[in-house]
Amino acid sequence: IYGVADEARIHERVPTFCFNIGKLSPQRIVEEMAVMQIGIRDGHMYAPRLMSRLNLSMDSGAVRASLVHYNTVEEVHRFGEALRA
Repeated sequence: IYGVADEARIHERVPTFCFNIGKLSPQRIVEEMAVMQIGIRDGHMYAPRLMSRLNLSMDSGAVRASLVHYNTVEEVHRFGEALRA
């Protein structure tokens, strides 16, 4: 996860975050999540300066997920389990 990762500062985060998982392409992660009926997106987030600062390619970028008030606790847990799979 890019950005604030310190649990003591978690109150500074917003529910939308971007991340990558090792050498897996963001596109592949999004496609595999879609099979599990989890909707997330990949790309440059229309933020070329952010991609540059994170040393990420504008072509592949990162994965973006949003967990907000209309997501249930069960959905959040399912998302976490899917990431671990």
